[in-house]
Amino acid sequence: MVAAGTLVLALPHTKLLRSSTMDPSVSAFAAGAGGAAAPPSAEQLLTALGRHLWVAGDELQEASVCLMERASDGNSDNAPGGSPQALSQGATSLRTAADLVLDGYWGDAWGELEVASVSCEQYLPMNACQGLIDLFGYEEPVPECAWAPASASLRTLGMRLQGFAEKVSRRPVLNVCAGDSLAAAAKALEAAARLFVAGGFKMPADPREVGPQWNNVFMLPEQEPNLVAGSYAAALLTEVNAELERVATEGPKARRSVLRQLVRLTHPDQNAGHEAEVLPVLRYVQELRDREG
Repeated sequence: MVAAGTLVLALPHTKLLRSSTMDPSVSAFAAGAGGAAAPPSAEQLLTALGRHLWVAGDELQEASVCLMERASDGNSDNAPGGSPQALSQGATSLRTAADLVLDGYWGDAWGELEVASVSCEQYLPMNACQGLIDLFGYEEPVPECAWAPASASLRTLGMRLQGFAEKVSRRPVLNVCAGDSLAAAAKALEAAARLFVAGGFKMPADPREVGPQWNNVFMLPEQEPNLVAGSYAAALLTEVNAELERVATEGPKARRSVLRQLVRLTHPDQNAGHEAEVLPVLRYVQELRDREG
């Protein structure tokens, strides 16, 4: 039996099934000065954190697509901090980690967060991510000993992304939407950092439930991308729709899992030589993910 507060290798497919007992000494955690509120449970912390990370990943994905579209127009002046393809890969892993947390598989988020950092070092450097990554490396979820490093990590990442957002905004050659999305991601990470300080806990709305509900029937957007018949992108879109039809009646969790895989399938890094061509398909899949939420 591993002692509480001992860092261990995150267990694969670990699902949180019940509340973790938390030290009574942290009762002032959510109360703030003069308050008497009970501390949030492990499930509440994970849910709130997962929701903020989901928004951050989603906004970073939007920023990367904006930047990639600008580059596909013949403009090679990318945002400071590295390539939009690297940003997209890191954003995908961050949002996947958030999905895993929100679906109850908090142990699996550890690996996805490492992938986000490694693939997106310029924007999400390992030394800044480590506190967040370590939060999921314990036998018990979100132990108190990991709160301060996680909060510092999230705050550092938020400040870093805010700096990039300001740089992008000062460069009119770049899409203004990229700067706005980077700033929104920074705001989400800063809000996540406050979850772990006294008086800072606040449960955000679930971003996956903002869109319309489809009564367990998967519905495609009204318009698919307008692609050249017989092209590489058209064949990729056919493959995407075939996968969606395969899981059309299997419920929202199965569809979310397939959509995570389809993001990787349609990512420019997985389609060498057709990077610009597959961007409309990637956007299509991202729209489906948003609506499926």
